[in-house]
Amino acid sequence: MADVIHSRTAIFGQVYRWHETLGQMCPTTGRVVTVSKAPDAASMSVLHFWYFPVRATQTPRVTEYMYGQNYSFFADEQTTKDLYDRRFDMIFGLTHLGRFIPWTIPIILILLRSQISHLLGSHESTTSMLGFKGFADKMLNKLIDEHGIQDQQSEKEYKIAAHQYIHSSLPKSDKTGDALTQATMAAWSGGWDTTASSLTQCSYYLLKHPHVLAKLRQELLTAWPDSTEDLTYNMLISLPYLDAVSKESLRLMHGGLSRLTRINPLATEQYRNWTIPAGSKISMSIPDVNLDKIVWGNDSETFRPERWEGRLELDNWLMTFSRGTRVCAGQELAWMELKMIIGTLFRQFDMKVDQKSNITDADILPYSDGFTPGAKNYMQKLPVIAQATQT
Repeated sequence: MADVIHSRTAIFGQVYRWHETLGQMCPTTGRVVTVSKAPDAASMSVLHFWYFPVRATQTPRVTEYMYGQNYSFFADEQTTKDLYDRRFDMIFGLTHLGRFIPWTIPIILILLRSQISHLLGSHESTTSMLGFKGFADKMLNKLIDEHGIQDQQSEKEYKIAAHQYIHSSLPKSDKTGDALTQATMAAWSGGWDTTASSLTQCSYYLLKHPHVLAKLRQELLTAWPDSTEDLTYNMLISLPYLDAVSKESLRLMHGGLSRLTRINPLATEQYRNWTIPAGSKISMSIPDVNLDKIVWGNDSETFRPERWEGRLELDNWLMTFSRGTRVCAGQELAWMELKMIIGTLFRQFDMKVDQKSNITDADILPYSDGFTPGAKNYMQKLPVIAQATQT
């Protein structure tokens, strides 16, 4: 079912809609809406809160795609912008404990809601991210009221991804209440949260390695000479260096660090000299594979997109989205988001890290273990000075 929900046809059918949202962040006038008020294309702007806009750029399209409804971090900025500071990142960083101590998850959620309430005051929970579960419940209930939850045995691709859950052959208990909310929220939040971390890290690598950025810019300028035109799907798939940059940044980002376990409850498994009893929880370490020197070379911890050129076999070793039955259902969406946003931003803007911010690797790159990697200094804030290009 996940393959249908996040198929390439469904994802790239939404490409034109992303241009509308990207326009809020980087319109051709040079303004960066919600972050600064640059009056013209020649003005310089400092994006003080990179982590917020890269999330905000994605939420309208992901919400529309998942629930068929309109919601934007830009429109709900009072509630959403301050979600991403050190306090909340420290709380989110505890969620991996739920893998080992399940009863900690409700406590963490209570702490999170308490922090948001303390910071922002009282807000209607079904109209803002303050009560994100209530917000998701409201969107799902609207869909169920309109369409019911009856099974529809067909391979039809719905325009709204949540319909795939609602009209699936899953037991009714999995299509109502918390089970349905949690399933769709995982796909929904994954569409903007984990990808935002990838976008921030990819941008940092590009700005840290000018020769890589120059090579990417040249490819973008050649394929997309008129930046007033929309970036199309055909352009995206014809940019090999953008593909290499995306893969290399995802390799070093690692993806979900919380080990996604597999269990064979019935039979004993034999792997080489190891006997694995039935019911054992089996998982793998994604960073150990993504940084394996046997596969990637002695510079496996170095950002070097050229390692992907002419080596399609390396795709088999990129574990950021996991593999097998627990593979990320939204990986096609993530690829499209990453390439679309990186391609658009670095084609339409000349950017550099604001030197006054004293940003280092400790502010951006993976350091600690959460569900996704955390930076040593917690939240990834990347102040960037941007100027709109003239072509």
